[in-house]
Amino acid sequence: MGANYNLGIDLPLTASGDANTWQYNFVQHAGTAKRFTIANGASGPVPLGVLQNDPQSENVGAVRVFGSTLVKYDATGTAIGYGDFIMAGSTGMAVIAAASIIQGIALQAVASGASIIGEAFIFPGGWSAWADNTP
Repeated sequence: MGANYNLGIDLPLTASGDANTWQYNFVQHAGTAKRFTIANGASGPVPLGVLQNDPQSENVGAVRVFGSTLVKYDATGTAIGYGDFIMAGSTGMAVIAAASIIQGIALQAVASGASIIGEAFIFPGGWSAWADNTP
């Protein structure tokens, strides 16, 4: 891993629960202004970004909404290749993107396993896939 992870835009948001195990997971809006919770991979709300720190409940977290970041990958079902489109899975970890929505691009390959920390480039919300998932 050789990227500069300080290249991005972070939002200061308050953790709606204990987020000390959520670092590098996707997070989503918690239903109250300026609060976040772990992303669940459902269609709504769309993930805001990737949590950069590990705040306790009611403390401020830095949520990377755009740019380079470390992210936790879950490649237990499908290997993730360099350049593959990614999205938030049901546990907040990055998984290979479904055909319709993408939230980032994998900057390293992950053959198998869960909670593997690796490089990614993420963008806000979710974009419709405009291309094939093959680099």
